[in-house]
Amino acid sequence: MTRFGKKVRLAAMLLCFALLLCACGRFNRELTPMPSRDTKPLHPGIDDATVNGVDYTPVYVSVFENVAILARAPLDEYQGVERECPVREISQGGTISCFGDHEEETPITKVIIAETLVPRATSQWFSDMARLEKIEGLEKVKVHHVTDMSYMFRCCLRLASLDIDDWDVSKVEKTTGIFDDCIALDRLPIWYEPEA
Repeated sequence: MTRFGKKVRLAAMLLCFALLLCACGRFNRELTPMPSRDTKPLHPGIDDATVNGVDYTPVYVSVFENVAILARAPLDEYQGVERECPVREISQGGTISCFGDHEEETPITKVIIAETLVPRATSQWFSDMARLEKIEGLEKVKVHHVTDMSYMFRCCLRLASLDIDDWDVSKVEKTTGIFDDCIALDRLPIWYEPEA
């Protein structure tokens, strides 16, 4: 075989390999399960990340119209809807809300916790989400390392119930304003002690 023929054959093999990789990538993206009401993880195979021997995970918020989804990786779309706001990481605290025009035009009314999350802090996560009515999957948030929960649910005016009695809050040091102005809540969790 001539040198030119070998180069053509090599180029053809590389092209086939590149096409195969692209096809596999597209196939994997199509098979990535979307958040659902069952207990399957959003990103199977991603275990809790370990940082200095502690099982923290990243926490990203992706907003789609009136739904915000918390997961270990950003999402580009949910049920055919493209993301409305830039993705933010809130592993160490920070708000889920987009604010600005989006919050006025299409306020977030529902938050979905898509998979098990182990944050470092949950301060301000749901803060100032006045139209939030439901949080699905709060039991998937493992707070055993969290020390700061300050203002976590502040001004969640329409949120009627929270099933977080089982949270391990043994390391929590800050709960300042955690339930301020949560006027619709039917009761507070059994571990919460109001500040004097």
